Amino acid sequence: MLKLLRSLDNAILNLNDFESLARRHLPKAIFGYVQGGADDGTTIQHNLRALDRLRMVPRVLRDVSACSQQVTLFGQSFASPFMIAPMGASAIVGHDADNAMARAARSARIPYILSANAITPIEEIGRAYPGCWFAGY
Repeated sequence: MLKLLRSLDNAILNLNDFESLARRHLPKAIFGYVQGGADDGTTIQHNLRALDRLRMVPRVLRDVSACSQQVTLFGQSFASPFMIAPMGASAIVGHDADNAMARAARSARIPYILSANAITPIEEIGRAYPGCWFAGY
């Protein structure tokens, strides 16, 4: 694991680099499950087109001491409008992945949504992140 973490220093320059790294380290069937998206992949394509229309404009040497990404959702305050989305059977991708994602989300003060298809029991996730969300479908 330490060797993998050291290799990340030079391997990850943007979010797309995670895919090639995952392809090298995950068994083919598990990589396909994670990379494939749902159904016919139209949501992935739609999201990529939508994100492609966005442009980030770097602004350097600005006072950001008063900036906040805080947002209120359903009466709860979160540090940022980002969340960890539900992924069924994520525990097959990484050891204790559901708990790890719940702990990371709780630490970052963002929502975590547990999948109805999670392998980890909901009671266990509830201990890692009391008040996490549940995706029932």
